[in-house]
Order: sequence, then C-alpha cells, then structure tokens
Amino acid sequence: MESGNGSTDHTKLGNGSVDYSTSENGPLDHRTMGLGVRDITRSETGSLYHKALKNSSFVDHLRLTTRFKSYEDHTVMQNGSVNDTRMENGLIITNKTILDVIQEFALGPGQEDPFYVLDLGDVIQKVEAWRELMPRIKIFYAVKCNDTNTLLETLAILGTGFDCASKKEIRQVLSLGVSPSRIIYAHPCKSEHDLRYASKVNLPLMTFDSREELVQVKKCYPQEELVLRILCDALKATYKFGSKYGAPMEDTRKLLSMAKDLGLDVVGVSFHVGSDCREPEAYSRAIAKAKQVFDEAEALGMRLTLLDIGGGFPGRISDGLENFASVINSALDEHFPPQDHNDLKIIGEPGRYIATSAFTLATSIRAKKTAVVDGQVVKMYYINDGVYGSFSETRFVGEIFSPVVLNKATDEEDTERSMIWGPTCCSLDIINRAICLPSLECGDWFYWPGMGAYTMVFAAPFNGFPKPSIHSVASPEVWSCLQELSEKYIPSGINLQDRMRE
Repeated sequence: MESGNGSTDHTKLGNGSVDYSTSENGPLDHRTMGLGVRDITRSETGSLYHKALKNSSFVDHLRLTTRFKSYEDHTVMQNGSVNDTRMENGLIITNKTILDVIQEFALGPGQEDPFYVLDLGDVIQKVEAWRELMPRIKIFYAVKCNDTNTLLETLAILGTGFDCASKKEIRQVLSLGVSPSRIIYAHPCKSEHDLRYASKVNLPLMTFDSREELVQVKKCYPQEELVLRILCDALKATYKFGSKYGAPMEDTRKLLSMAKDLGLDVVGVSFHVGSDCREPEAYSRAIAKAKQVFDEAEALGMRLTLLDIGGGFPGRISDGLENFASVINSALDEHFPPQDHNDLKIIGEPGRYIATSAFTLATSIRAKKTAVVDGQVVKMYYINDGVYGSFSETRFVGEIFSPVVLNKATDEEDTERSMIWGPTCCSLDIINRAICLPSLECGDWFYWPGMGAYTMVFAAPFNGFPKPSIHSVASPEVWSCLQELSEKYIPSGINLQDRMRE
C-alpha cells in the first residue's frame, strides 16, 4: 500500500466510509526519553493509554471502523519481537522500543534500502498533550506536512479535523471515511476546478484572502462558508507566508463588505504566522488582529463564529508546546473570553507538531572513501537517502541534520572528520559537511530522530533511488485500546469480514 506521497506504507488500515465525530479532550501523558527518540516504555504507558482512550469525554461520540481490527491477520509477533523485515502489510505490535525495532530491521538479512519507523504511541501522546495544554482549540492536522495514510487514519480515529490544501489531499482524507465537516479547505487561492470539486463533495469551509477569490467563489460555490485569512507573519519562522497569502489589515473591512454584497457567508477569521515558528508572541499579535476583524464584521452586521489560529507549532521534542500554549491561551482569554464567546469554535492546524517526532529514519552507508578537503583528511560516507529524498530542507533552508550511529559507541577522542553525502550523482546532494564520526564501514547504519515533517512529501526518486518504506509500531496496550474502541463504537450492520477484505 502506498501513502499519498508515494512512499510504501506497510500498515494497511483499510478504506472505510464511516464518519468519525469530533472527540473532546482527554488526559495527558507526554514523555521524552533518550537520544531524542520517543522511547515508549510499554509497561509504564500502557495503563495511561487505556485511561486516555477509555475516558468517556475523550471517546464521546467516536464511531470507529474495523480497520484497526483488520491488522490482526497481518501482524508479525513472536515473543514481542519483530521477525520479518519484509512485511507487505501489518502493524508491528511489540513491547520493544522504537530503537529496538530499527535495529531488528536494519540488521536483518537483505535490508539495503532506507526506512522509517512510525510510532503510533507518539501520535497519541502529541494529540493528548495539545488537548491538555490548549483545551479550547480543536486540532485540524495539516495534511501537507506528512500524508502517510497510517498517520491520517490514526488521527481520524482520535477525532481530529484536517487542513487540506488540494483536491488530492481532500480526496485522501475523505477516502478514510472522514466527514467533510471535519475538513477546512485552507488554500486562499483556488481554481474554478478546485471550487467545483469542493462543491461536489460538500466541503463546508474554505479560506480566502482577496476580491478575486470572492468572485470565483460566487461563481462556483456560493453556498460555501468562508474564512478570511489575514496577514500576520512571525518575526522568527523558517517559512514565512505573508508575501504569498493573507489579507493586509487595511483590506479586511473591504473584503467583508464585498462578501456581504455578493451574498456570501463569511463565518470566521484565520491566520498563519509561518511554518516552524520560533516566536510564541506572534500568535498573540495575530489573535489581537483577528479580534479587530471580528469587530469589523459585527459593525457590518455579520456574525463570525470561527477562529483558525493556523499552524507553525514546532515538532522537535526539545522545543515543547508549553510556551506557545501559555501565550495563546492568554491571548484568547483577553480577546475572546469564553464567557462572552461560548459559541466560538477555535481550531488550529498543526503539522510539524504532530508528525516530527513520530517518525525515525534509518539509513545505511552504501559507499565510502577518503579524501583531502581544505588540506585535511576527511572520511566521506555515502548513504542511501539524501537531499532529493528525506533531507530536502537542507536545500531549502540550510537545515543541518546529524545522525546517531546504530550499535556503535561514539567516543569523542576516537572520531574523525567526516562528511555525509546522499546517493545521487548531484554534487549538491550533501547532508552534513562537517561532522565527527567513528570509523565506519559500508553496511553500517545511522538513525535520524524527528524526521516526520516535510520529508517524505518532498521526496522524489531522483537518479532512480527509492523512497524510504514505512513500518508502523504500536505497543500491545495501544493496540488493545484501539481494538476495544473499534468493537465498542463500530456502527451496527457492518460485516467485519467484508471490511477486512477492503
């Protein structure tokens, strides 16, 4: 089974058509363990997952298909260890850590290609942490960040919404059985074809930021509920969007007035401070600006009921969400106090926050050589993934990636100057120009924690090198809880065997 980005996704979750209603908030279990890898200690977290997933407020109104139940026929288990490095379908259910799973696949016979390990427990932890820290804000996951089907289906079962920006993304989410009411079409500049497709599938919500877009909407989908996207860039963000999207504040009243004159229904305001934001205060400024637009709408006789605070939340474990949550909660309480806005729906569009730490990449050394660079002897290692694959942000923003060597202790006194190259013939395919590594051989492996965001979706099979495959892992406790929820909330009249064959 392939995910939407073309990578092989070794967990097949089925293709149901059941609506999952949005869940409420649940308890928090958010842990960080060892070397930046999400090392879930199964015996410790199992009971907490049971509490989270069984909590009545968390699963209220959830309706689940049997897709998790269908894993049973494909799961490879033997005393808690993985014993097959070539599963075509199957969720790996094991008490071992993510690092243990990586070791068993990497050191298995015939393993030559790069691969990811997706930790579903980490996804659950991230969702629960968000709901604990920002209980007023519903998650609408940004599909563009990582569109792996297993990830999307897990989020669907956890009751999140989805931020889609293209027909393909919308189609992929709808194919999971998600109701259109749980999707926001968060692209402010759409073609007529896009708008007609949105009308065809009854998407209820989309963004706009210009007069021209309003004209297009009036022509193609006048029944749509609209969200005005305003401009508010963070001072510190890896990618800023203000030069491309977002209405300046001096234009917002004119756009609201035009929408009213056209008979279009504007229901809310959105913003995006920039991807990988490093300035929590940017959200405070943006929320204040959004309140100004709410006031402008009220003066025009329009009633807004939605605030979309966008994305930009960091995904690295070391960054944490607490500082962002504190600033955002304070700004919401100041400008949109719950006692005065009890019918206001607030959503956020995290991408990196959900996906980054859930995925760990494993790569192997396919070739090596010794060279002299700037008068110094350097060991050059060529691995089986590169900047045209998982490490594209090296090209775009100069991100420096540093791996952990698998199964080799690194003594700083016993390292040598090294470079890590990707596998293609392009001289720009370099991942790290200056890193100290122990002496390594062809066939040795690196693992790279925190590789879930904007990696697979940017990857291309340039030069004929394959994209990494994906192996998905859950503890027995997580697996049991998902099964129990499936059994408890499966709608009546569904034939389990028929669903499993889907």
